[in-house]
Amino acid sequence: MEPTGCTEAEQLICGFFLIRFQVFLTRSFGLVLFESGKIKTMSGDLKNLVDAKNAQRAALKKEFYKLISHPEAAGQGHAFDPALQRYLSMRVTRVDFFRETPRNVAGVFALAIIPIAATIYFFKTKRDEREALYRSGAVAYSERQFKFT
Repeated sequence: MEPTGCTEAEQLICGFFLIRFQVFLTRSFGLVLFESGKIKTMSGDLKNLVDAKNAQRAALKKEFYKLISHPEAAGQGHAFDPALQRYLSMRVTRVDFFRETPRNVAGVFALAIIPIAATIYFFKTKRDEREALYRSGAVAYSERQFKFT
């Protein structure tokens, strides 16, 4: 089952995900989509890509388990991520460092106030047009969209 109409890089990526999907199906449900000989005879580039990705995944998994299972680790059971901590700290202190500028105010108007005002105007004008037709008698009561019956 080889992807066609793709560049070589796309074929490598498609092949990699097909193999990962096959492994998932085999482990989870015991299903086999490809015969094992076909997977073993993959091209050299694809095999190198799969091997490199598996080695990277194994190294990261080993490091993670080492971090969370260390007996003297602070707050045992989680790994400290400095990038995540910087992001969370920035979110907490954002209000202390925020400055209103004309660009910020224009953004609030463009993304919040103008769309709301335009929606209100659109619905109000349509409703007023319908109401004028109803009051002038141009639309019979039985043909109205909403009526009390």
